This record gives sequence, C-alpha cells and structure tokens, in this order.
Amino acid sequence: MCTLSVVDSIGVDMGDSSYVFGSIEGLGHTPAGRIAVLDRVSADIRLFDDEGRIVRRISRRGSGPGELMNPLGMILHPDGRMGVIDPWSGGILAFDTSGAFLGVEVEVLSNAHLNPVAVGESSFVAGRTRVHVDEGEQPVLELYLGRFPGTAEPDVVYWLKPMAFEVAEGAGDVAQRYFFSNSWTADPASGRVYAAPFSETDYRILRFGPDGTELSPLEREVAAVRKTDEEIARDVEYVQQKLRSLEGGDPGYSVQVNDPWPYRVPVADLDVDAAGNLWALNGTLPEPVFDIWSPDGELVGKAVLVGFGSRPLSWEFTMGEHGILAYDTDPALCQRVYLIERTGGRLPQPGGQR
Repeated sequence: MCTLSVVDSIGVDMGDSSYVFGSIEGLGHTPAGRIAVLDRVSADIRLFDDEGRIVRRISRRGSGPGELMNPLGMILHPDGRMGVIDPWSGGILAFDTSGAFLGVEVEVLSNAHLNPVAVGESSFVAGRTRVHVDEGEQPVLELYLGRFPGTAEPDVVYWLKPMAFEVAEGAGDVAQRYFFSNSWTADPASGRVYAAPFSETDYRILRFGPDGTELSPLEREVAAVRKTDEEIARDVEYVQQKLRSLEGGDPGYSVQVNDPWPYRVPVADLDVDAAGNLWALNGTLPEPVFDIWSPDGELVGKAVLVGFGSRPLSWEFTMGEHGILAYDTDPALCQRVYLIERTGGRLPQPGGQR
C-alpha cells in the first residue's frame, strides 16, 4: 500500500480566464511534460507547465479553420500532436506541439468517438456506437470499443455491448448504464486494452491484446454498496450535463433520468502508468483506493488518495511518466486540475517488483 496526496491544483472560481474551467473534456501530459487541458465551454486546449502556470492557449470558439465549436475529447499522440474530437468542426482536428493547426485528420460529422486513448504513432482506442440490422429483426444499437488507426472506423473491435431498451427507460437511464458507467483504457507502449463494462455488482476487468485476442480477466470479490441520495443526485446531473454536451451544449436540451442506478460502480476508473501497470479505482470503498495490476494480471499493490474523503470517487485520473493528474467531473463544483504525488510507501515497478 502506498499513499497519494494532492500537492497542487490549477483552477479558480473567478479571475484570470486562463485558470477558469467551464467543462473539462480531456486531460493529460504532453510528451514534453506540459499539462494539457481541453475545455468544452471555452473551446480550447490550455497548456500549463509543471508548476501550473499557463504556457499557451490553443484554438478558440468559432467556425474558421482550426477553431472549435463543441470539443468532446482529446488525443495526445507520442510525437506531440494533439487531436481534438469535434464533429461540429468536421471531425478530429490536429494541432502540432506549438499549437499550429494541421488540418482535419479524420472526418467525423456525427457519432463522436468517446474517451480516446492514444496507442502507437497515430492510432487510438475509443468507444463508439453503431446500428446493427439483421434481416427481419428490429435494428439494435451497439456500443463497442475499438482501435482506430487514424480512421473513423476501427480495424479491431475489442468489446461490444448491445443496448437493450426498456419501455420505462428514458434517454438518461440508457446513457447512464451504457455510455457513462463503462470504463476503458489502453497501454500506449504495448497496445494492450482494458475494459470494465457496467455491472451491478461485479468487479471484472476485461483484457485484450493489441490484435483483439482476449486474455484472462481481472476479478475480485466486492460487496455491493448503495449510493447516498447526494451521490445519486450528482450522477443524474452529470448524465444530463454530458448528454447536453453531446447535443451541442444547448442548456435547454432536456434529459430525464427516470430510474437512476442506485449502486456504486465496482470499477470506477482505469488507467495505465509508465511501468505498464493498470490502476483500477475501486468505486465501492468510502475513500479512493486503487488496485494496481501488473501487465501479467497480478495484483501487485494498492494506492490510497488521502485528504479528500470520498469526493475523488467522481474524479477522472490519468497516470503517466510525468505524474498523476485528475479533475472532478461533478458539474456543480468549480472544476480544477489536481496534481498528485506519492507521499508514502512504494509504487510497483516494472515486472511486478515493489
């Protein structure tokens, strides 16, 4: 077990607009160690140094070349290129390390790629939907996880989930169970892919080789934990905010969640560190505890984030060679980027050594 602590943060309620975030849609370190933040409301990428000082802002809201309308995701490639997913601006827009616009790399006018992770030089792993039609049967909407080699369509599909609609379910209920309660990530170095599909009570992480070969899953026994009323209300607001963003950010877009999911998700977040270890946030505990799995599937350690209670259970985390970052997805709070460091114990090293 090691302990983690927040050592600094970026973001203010009011003041310099470079430090005010409206809706963070992407976060990570560039290869040079800059902190890159994609903000949907201001429609730009902001680069900060390792002390949280603004370096530059890339793009802005508009309809001209290289401008953004409604950015929904960011891809940080190993050569320093930055991709922004924005179907309203033509697809996936590319920028170089200086912020210069390189053009639309992939044309996508609808059905945006979800939660992308760069693998290799130009490929990325992301979620997407498609409609499957069998002769004589009703069309079925499917959510799938694929690898996209600089294309709109995948060359490998790792995992697929048909979306079964109940009569009583609204768009918000379906989105909560299918879109926003599944976690996935990939190891940029090896191309290995991990997915934790939405489950009522099961702690189960699927593993895949780069070519789609399914490996043995990672599983643990966990007890089901009911959400508090406050947690349910926060989840409903998050689903509504995310669906509004997917519809262009219209604040008048009405989304109903008639039957919000009452239990905590066993695996709340996934990411891979620079050593190739998978970090899985256990969503059933009263404080944020990560299970750390080796590339071979061995549970080699744990890490607990101290000082914030249960609040970081709604954070999105990213791990890499330049450190750990996180941001709070709760739209009711002032969004900040948190810089996190190990403050006690040891982290697992490559090969499962500690």
